[in-house]
This record gives sequence, structure tokens and C-alpha cells, in this order.
Amino acid sequence: MRENNHRRPERVDNRNSRPIQRNVTSRSSHNLLPSSRVLETYEQIAPGSVNKLIEMTKKEQEHRHTWQDKYLKFHNFSYKLGLIFGFIYNIVLLYLITNLIKEGNQSLALKLFAINACLIAFAIIITGIERRITTRKPPRRVSNNHNKDRQTTPKTSPKTA
Repeated sequence: MRENNHRRPERVDNRNSRPIQRNVTSRSSHNLLPSSRVLETYEQIAPGSVNKLIEMTKKEQEHRHTWQDKYLKFHNFSYKLGLIFGFIYNIVLLYLITNLIKEGNQSLALKLFAINACLIAFAIIITGIERRITTRKPPRRVSNNHNKDRQTTPKTSPKTA
């Protein structure tokens, strides 16, 4: 991880009338390797260390990909298992409701059916919201040259004779 020290502009504390100085440290971990300047320094200090660092980074990246693959496989398995159990639950509940209707307990059967229908609707809504949140869409790129691609000559209609 790299550390970037940024200095914010001085602010004056109104109570004591003296400037407040703040140092803000931010860490960015989007790069696995340090900058080329830092790598050159490593190589000057210990020759061959950059190759070892690159090798370690490759191993770490492979480990991360393996872990992500296992996580995604487990997530898919648990999702499918949840769908199967939800289907079995609904089949059993519908069987119970039909038996209650046959026995003359229509009000209880209707209540169970209404509760189950509400739970299904709630699950569908939550699943839709969750998919919108977790689905990544690529950012829209705004081009400064979007007007250059358009024709600059006015369109003329064909003349009718």
C-alpha cells in the first residue's frame, strides 16, 4: 500500500485564533506493486529484490483468484440450495393449505396463503434491490469530442418534382 500525505489548507480556530494544521493520510491499494521509483530504489539496495517482489505478487494474485473462485462457487451453491428449499417449502405449504380447505378451515388456509404470498413478494423485491446494488455497471465515458463525430452540414430533403 502506498501512503500519500496531503496537507489541507490552514484553518483558523475561532476560539483560540491560531491556525489548525491537519495532515491527511490516505492509502490506496489498487496497485499491487509500488511505483517504479520505489522499485528502482529496492533494486539499488538489494539486487534481485524486484524479481522476488514480482514473484511474490504473482503468488499473492493467484491465491486471491483461487479464494475468489471458491467463494463464488460456494455462493452459487448456497443460492441454488436456497431456491430448492424455498420451492419445497412452498409445495408443502400449498399441500397443507389444500388439506385445510378440504377440512373446512378456509379462513386459516386463506391466512396462510396470504402470509406466504406476502413473503414471496417481499423476497422478490429484496432480491431485485440486491441485484441492482451488487451489479456493477461500467461508468459512462463522456467524450469531449462527441460533436466532432456528427455531421456539420445540414440535412436536405429530397426535392419532389
